[in-house]
Amino acid sequence: MKITLIIASFLVLITIINLTLNSNRRKIKKIREDWEQKHQPEEEPPQSVASYWCNKRDACKSQIIDDYTWHDLNMDEVYKKIKFTYTSPGSEKLYATLREIHLEGEQHSKREALIKKLSENLALKEDLQFILHAIGKKNYMNSSAYMYRTDEKEIKNKWVYSLCSALPLLSLLVAVFSVKIAIFLFFGCAIMNTIIYMSIKDQYESEFFSLLYTISIISGAKRMTKLEQPEIAEEKKELIPQIKKLAPLYKYVHLISKNKETPAEIVMDYLRTFFLVDFLIYSRMMKHLTKNQEAYTRTWEFVAEIDICLSILHMREQYTYSIPKFTEDLVIECGELYHPLLEDPVKNTFSTANGALITGSNASGKSTFIKSLALNCILAQTLHTVFADDFRMKRTAIFTSLAINDSLLQGESYFMAEMNSLKRMLDTIEQGIPCITFVDEILKGTNTIERISASAAILTWLYEQKNNLSIVASHDIELYQICGEMYEGYYFEGVIENNQMRFTYRINKGSTYVKNALELLQLKGFPKPVVDNAQRLSNAYIAIGQW
Repeated sequence: MKITLIIASFLVLITIINLTLNSNRRKIKKIREDWEQKHQPEEEPPQSVASYWCNKRDACKSQIIDDYTWHDLNMDEVYKKIKFTYTSPGSEKLYATLREIHLEGEQHSKREALIKKLSENLALKEDLQFILHAIGKKNYMNSSAYMYRTDEKEIKNKWVYSLCSALPLLSLLVAVFSVKIAIFLFFGCAIMNTIIYMSIKDQYESEFFSLLYTISIISGAKRMTKLEQPEIAEEKKELIPQIKKLAPLYKYVHLISKNKETPAEIVMDYLRTFFLVDFLIYSRMMKHLTKNQEAYTRTWEFVAEIDICLSILHMREQYTYSIPKFTEDLVIECGELYHPLLEDPVKNTFSTANGALITGSNASGKSTFIKSLALNCILAQTLHTVFADDFRMKRTAIFTSLAINDSLLQGESYFMAEMNSLKRMLDTIEQGIPCITFVDEILKGTNTIERISASAAILTWLYEQKNNLSIVASHDIELYQICGEMYEGYYFEGVIENNQMRFTYRINKGSTYVKNALELLQLKGFPKPVVDNAQRLSNAYIAIGQW
């Protein structure tokens, strides 16, 4: 009778657990499907690709591309346009590379050497692409967190799960005194662990996925070390010892639930549930990663760097480009410069050693040119690639104050946001750091008198700083009258053809007063007295400098 009761209890328990497991398996499967849909490699949200940058930003000692400049230059769109990476580490490091300027430039020579090897050895290039493709992309994995903040990846109160996992086995020791009590204790512990497992498994599901993806990165790096290519012999020599330190992780990875419905996996689900295996294995793997954090960091960086080099190589194959030259003089010189986001760009040649004041009516191309120039100054110092036939500059920090974005206002007035944007540029210049600064329509958020006086004072100060070169665009004639002798003059113009305004989008050297607005009054059919009076007032101001 007792044996029958025990067997019946066991069957009831198995049935309950099986129903619970099946329900949980369907729940986890749904979570996984939702997760897979969210993490489609075709869609890489900014929050995902920025994770590596967010992890390392606080420890960054180089010059960064701040949020003002990033938004001014539409860098999210630029990033998407020039990104040809195969893995999430590659995408994340490419993003971080675009946000960080190393004034010493040491990284460029090493990266260029590797790019050259890849361009000259097609077999090596294809082998690496195949391995990187196998690693693939998974959004929101934050695999770089294991390099910086492993504590955030730890399971909370893991000692509780360690104790609970041992209880079913410990309960069997009671069999020395009573088999019946031991069996019921075992069932009781199994039920308790099942409840614990079901209640928290979905909370840590994303962490399990992240850890599995991390292992795939290490596995991909290991495959790279087995390539018989002399071009990467030096890199392999440095990487092999790091891979060996991480090798013990492989023996655990097969024990983590894959949420598959094979017979073997279903049996393993019972064991994982009764003994909380997933949480024990996760804790052990985290402990090993924490202990070998440097080895993982070097492995992750190696895979990401290979991916970046292949991405840059592919980008160069898609666009007309050149390798920038760097000088000790604070100058900008470029030939046939263009913007990669434009489908049919007009290329421009430009140079300045004193700074430039650029004029032009709306839609004439001056803002696009400034963005093109600022963007290429960043690309020159980050990806060592520019969208121009030739390009020379000094390694500098890059700051822009072009168009205050609504997302950057944060409850401020437009004028206060402009002031803050300009102030952070001036603060950096005062520290003696070499800078190139770009300003479009300075202080347009206030009245004319204060705008001109404050703008002229700021432009004069910027010009006087020997460690700064400023490129400024403005409609204000007064600024040319006050600062024209300091800055080199450039302008964009439009021509009237068939009663239509057509812009050439080409920059011209020299200073000119832009009066397209008056011509447009006539073209749009405004009353003749309005046009004549506007022309009279304009001519009088130009002649005597006052209204």
